[in-house]
Amino acid sequence: MYSLTSLLQLPHHKQSELTWLYISSVLRTFVAGFAFSLLPIVLYETNSQDTIKDTLIFVASLYLITHTVRLFVNPLIFNICSTFGLKWGLTLGQVSLTIVCILLKNNALIPAFITLGFAIGFWWDAYHLYFGTKVKDSSIGKNLGTLGALSLMTGMLTPLISGLVLTIESYDTYWNISILLSLVSIVPTFFLTGNKPLSHVSFTDIYRESKNHTRDFFMFFGLSAESVTSRIIWPLALAFILDDYLSLGIFFTLVSLGAIIIYLLLGRYIDSHPKKTMERIGVGAVTTSWFGKVFVQNPIGFYIFEMIHSLGHPLFDMPANAIGYEHAHRETASIYIAFRQTAIQIAEIATLLIFILVISIDAPISVMFILAAFVATLPLIHSKYPVHS
Repeated sequence: MYSLTSLLQLPHHKQSELTWLYISSVLRTFVAGFAFSLLPIVLYETNSQDTIKDTLIFVASLYLITHTVRLFVNPLIFNICSTFGLKWGLTLGQVSLTIVCILLKNNALIPAFITLGFAIGFWWDAYHLYFGTKVKDSSIGKNLGTLGALSLMTGMLTPLISGLVLTIESYDTYWNISILLSLVSIVPTFFLTGNKPLSHVSFTDIYRESKNHTRDFFMFFGLSAESVTSRIIWPLALAFILDDYLSLGIFFTLVSLGAIIIYLLLGRYIDSHPKKTMERIGVGAVTTSWFGKVFVQNPIGFYIFEMIHSLGHPLFDMPANAIGYEHAHRETASIYIAFRQTAIQIAEIATLLIFILVISIDAPISVMFILAAFVATLPLIHSKYPVHS
């Protein structure tokens, strides 16, 4: 067992900049949790179209814009990070996120979701490049687990807080707080160091990498398709059962508790134990949770199966990410990570397009839960794992 004191002893060795990455990530998690965890529902409530169907399609289309932008600017963002340093990628990601909050406050939705593509791209591309180039294979799981637990502890209450603000205050107050938090989260990125120049990336490089790593493509595709269903589509479905912001905030806060424990225990364990076994357990839990949500559609059932999802997701997600970082260490890191991010964006775009089709033909949203259950098994396509697998 790991005490809170030992958990908070951030690294002070030659990778001391990891401390600042931890701080930046934790603050960003707080911003994302407050401003964006309930955003699909906020958009649904504040941009009602003629019918529920039209409103759902409208909300999904906004996110589709973000992920399409992110797909096509991937090489540009990687080349900026490779040339000027990962520090500036993380900084630009946070600056862009602040601009997104300002645009959303002013209901400039199309510019906001275009900018969100850059904000997500800069932050996560630089983040994954860091783990793919600077963190040793032997400590990837430990660092992912610690960072995941810290982020969850920080962000655990944010859905509750944002739900409370949305219930008792105005949307302007909600976005003003989001903008202030986002500005604060920029500061730690200034203390990160630069990095040695990395290889530049083109669409041709990404295509070649995908041909060499077909199994990795399906692994990341499955992770991402399940994730976008959980982040965007699932909250919209839940809003029809829990019809106020405070109830939704309480719901998402409670289900975060179990995941914190799993991240704490799993992080160090993953570096020296079979990833395949843990991943199978995680896939089983995630798949069960999605099928459960199809057949038991009431608040208690949703809570039980979302808790199963929360407990299983670290087992489902962390082994695959650790494998990806290990592969990045053995490849040209910037090209491999660009391929990884491209696979993720293709999955998110495909999932949102399917969701729009499902809504257009008046099929139930639960069809997407069944799809999520099946794509969650794709990471198991890996038949060969690297060291410590």
